[in-house]
Amino acid sequence: MAGWLARQLELDDDATATGTEQPGTEATENGADQPAVADDGGSDGDVETVADATNDDGVGQTVVGFEPPVILPVRVRGRYMGLALYYPALAALGLVDVARSVFGLPRSERFGVRAVTLTLLFMTLLSKPPVESAKHLRRAAFGAVVGSGRAPAVKTLRRKLAELVAQNRAGEFGTRLARRWVDSAMVATGYLYIDGHMQQYTGKRRLEKVWNSQRRMPLPGVHTYHVGDGQGRPLLFLTEQLSTNLAKAMPPIVAAIRDVVGERPFTVVFDRGGYDGKLFAWFGEQQIGFITYQRGNPNLPAEVFRRREARFEGRRVRFQVAEDTAKVGGRGPWRRIVVRTADGHQTPILTNLGADSRVPNPERKRLDREIAARRQELAVLKASLGDVLLDEPKTASRSAHGLKIAQRGAVRRLRTLEHDIAALVAARKPLPTHVTITESATTREVIRLEHKAIVDRIKISAYNAEEWLLDRLVNHYPNRNDVRDLLRSFAELTGEIDTTNHGVIVTLDPPDTPTHQRALQGLIDDLNTIGATYPGTDIPVTYRVAMHHSQATT
Repeated sequence: MAGWLARQLELDDDATATGTEQPGTEATENGADQPAVADDGGSDGDVETVADATNDDGVGQTVVGFEPPVILPVRVRGRYMGLALYYPALAALGLVDVARSVFGLPRSERFGVRAVTLTLLFMTLLSKPPVESAKHLRRAAFGAVVGSGRAPAVKTLRRKLAELVAQNRAGEFGTRLARRWVDSAMVATGYLYIDGHMQQYTGKRRLEKVWNSQRRMPLPGVHTYHVGDGQGRPLLFLTEQLSTNLAKAMPPIVAAIRDVVGERPFTVVFDRGGYDGKLFAWFGEQQIGFITYQRGNPNLPAEVFRRREARFEGRRVRFQVAEDTAKVGGRGPWRRIVVRTADGHQTPILTNLGADSRVPNPERKRLDREIAARRQELAVLKASLGDVLLDEPKTASRSAHGLKIAQRGAVRRLRTLEHDIAALVAARKPLPTHVTITESATTREVIRLEHKAIVDRIKISAYNAEEWLLDRLVNHYPNRNDVRDLLRSFAELTGEIDTTNHGVIVTLDPPDTPTHQRALQGLIDDLNTIGATYPGTDIPVTYRVAMHHSQATT
């Protein structure tokens, strides 16, 4: 994650960061450059077809939930059709739903929250994250994938982003997204890795100077702290415009994590930037586990090390390990594990986790919630059946027949609920109340630069969408080393997208390499089995692979 995501989250240039409108050009379907202004100033449909909402005091407010109608494609052929492969991933991420629940663009006729969000996400997947890259899009083809008829121009996209920035809800947007990913088990929360980056700023704003470790000098910029799981899937990030270190930034980072994961237990993993005895003690008070490096060389004698073996990424790993305790700044002691390499170098690791730390079993807690929900539904159903019985006329001729009609299958539903509750209680009974942190992790369970905050959260959504598809593509492609590059090549496949009486059909032109063709076909079969809908609608999407020209010739 560090390489791709760090590049995507680089600070934009001054025009992008400040949100000022700059003239530009964009490519039409035939490749000719046209002035970007030709599609702005109302040609995108942003006329006042919906009046500004006002509250009782007459003060204007944003209408959250309003969306222009989706423009379904009618047989459009061109580039970018491979982006439609991401539709099921978008549904799993909940990106569009969350964006529409947080933001509103009530004066839009064509490019609402849905279209703007999808445009930014798909541009990131095409490795064109800057807003200025919109001028290079094939407008009709891109609009067919987004459902806006055509791609927005640069000036339009800037104006829409400025309206979102004015709502000052980027933090809520990120929190709701992260909660969605945790609840749907897209991001694991047992171990969370925290990493800080200084991002240099070269625009015209006057930002605080922060230390740049690469150039070893203070430069204008911001500190960004990323939080992700053990597989590199990003959960959230925080941006600090004032100069600080990881140890001082950790409390607000933990608060942001808590806001997302709730009472779930978690352990934070970080580098020496967070090495601080007071911080370690604070983790203990908050009942949060930590793992980090100890500064310095412990210089333990060779005889205290013992040979250990473990499996890492499918390989057997052997190393020399010693264990003792250590204090930091007069606080502690904390458990220390020292790893010794073949050349004698010793790497000390500090943690407040015991050799067998135990936490509440998340699987048992999940079953508790399901049992409680079904019992509540059962109670409501029993109450409704009681009302039916009381309301039924007391006549022998109508009582039995009328009661069956009034129940409308409620008794059958009641028996089903009772059976489900009994099955869940039986499944919960053998589960231990507490498990180790490792076992619990096996089940994946005030920003000033508002413009950047919104765009960056869409970028990490793009990364997670890519990870969602990779989990399925690896089952059909033997070479894991370049499977990510293969998926990115699929995003730029040409093809055709059409709307029929049975839904939207996406037909992709196959790649030339036979192994790539088989991988694409396998992925498409999986997506058709899962089921996809066109973003913002409940219209089903079906994927197909066209016949390769070599097969057609034969």
